[in-house]
Amino acid sequence: RFYTTLHNNSLELALSSNNKLKGLIKLHKDPLPKFYHSNVTYKITCNDCDAFYVGQTGKRLIIRLKKHRSNINKSSDNLTVVSMNRLLGHNFNWDDTTILDQELSYKNRLVSEMLYICPQKNSLNIRSDTSLLDDSYL
Repeated sequence: RFYTTLHNNSLELALSSNNKLKGLIKLHKDPLPKFYHSNVTYKITCNDCDAFYVGQTGKRLIIRLKKHRSNINKSSDNLTVVSMNRLLGHNFNWDDTTILDQELSYKNRLVSEMLYICPQKNSLNIRSDTSLLDDSYL
């Protein structure tokens, strides 16, 4: 009777299912290796003592670490904090670099970097890196 009523009124029946194929098949992306993350605040530890350096980059972490490593070959006027500390005998553990935070905004990465530097006694960072941080964060 149902189909007769549909046919007499020139109606067609349309069926659909709640079990869609896209709900059953998930497309997952492989996670990025840590050195390929960008927009990060990172920490490089010293192999010989408990000192460390905290930095931030908008580029891939692997690119920034390569720049840190190669900077020691430049003239002494253009050395980074990492290179100056390498010359003072610190041997950085590049392979064990830790990502502390990931932020798209440059300003947020700077704040994150300052927040990780400030409370630490063993940070090799220049303390002027935290001069813009409000005292309420300390």
